[in-house]
Amino acid sequence: AVGRVCALALANKLTLGLPFARYFLRLVLDEAPADLNELQAEARLEDPMGSSAEASILDTPLVDLALQDCLMMERMTSMQRPAPLAPDPKTIVTDADKSVWLHRKLKHQLVDTIAAQARAFREGLCDVTGASGLSLLSAAELQQLLGGHEIDEERLAQWRAKSSAGGVSEVLVDMFWQWLKESSPAKRAQ
Repeated sequence: AVGRVCALALANKLTLGLPFARYFLRLVLDEAPADLNELQAEARLEDPMGSSAEASILDTPLVDLALQDCLMMERMTSMQRPAPLAPDPKTIVTDADKSVWLHRKLKHQLVDTIAAQARAFREGLCDVTGASGLSLLSAAELQQLLGGHEIDEERLAQWRAKSSAGGVSEVLVDMFWQWLKESSPAKRAQ
């Protein structure tokens, strides 16, 4: 249903302003990120701070990060449930297999958990627009079509001037605006 609604909006030249992540749209286009570099690039676009911490795992011995004997071949989902990343999810991650762990973790997070939703979204889009139109677009182009325009510095300043955060710590609000300011215009549009 959501794919159809979005396709109808596109057909009527409307932007939704919805935060569709590029990695989701890559799945919609049947171009899922596959290797570790692609997965890391998508994670970086989604969360620059979090992905840089994960990248440091590859470059630094686990003992130096105080992670030796701490990481297992599983991932905690957003619902705080463990998801196995190997036949024996209690296997301890070592320096020798930490790239395998990171690949499986990112693939689970950015591909496996949303593959069914991406297929359903694609079917809805294709019901309205036809499949041939999608084959002409990149994920970034589809993201722009669905979400509208990037948020530049001027628009960000307008947002801040017209926003209020009643009841929220001023420190948190300042951190939020600082994060937006440091984010790319494309990331802000999400």
